[in-house]
Amino acid sequence: MGGMMVMDTAMEFLLPSWWEVQVTLAAAAFAVAACWFFTLGGDGCGCSGGV
Repeated sequence: MGGMMVMDTAMEFLLPSWWEVQVTLAAAAFAVAACWFFTLGGDGCGCSGGV
């Protein structure tokens, strides 16, 4: 019985909760969008605006 309680506590501690997964996915999406925006310069064509 005691071993099962230890396993339950360990799994609860090691596995992320659903809101932690959602926050991580939102942060990853934001990072990708920010990288895409700054790499392309925000105009969407990928050009540097020069010649």
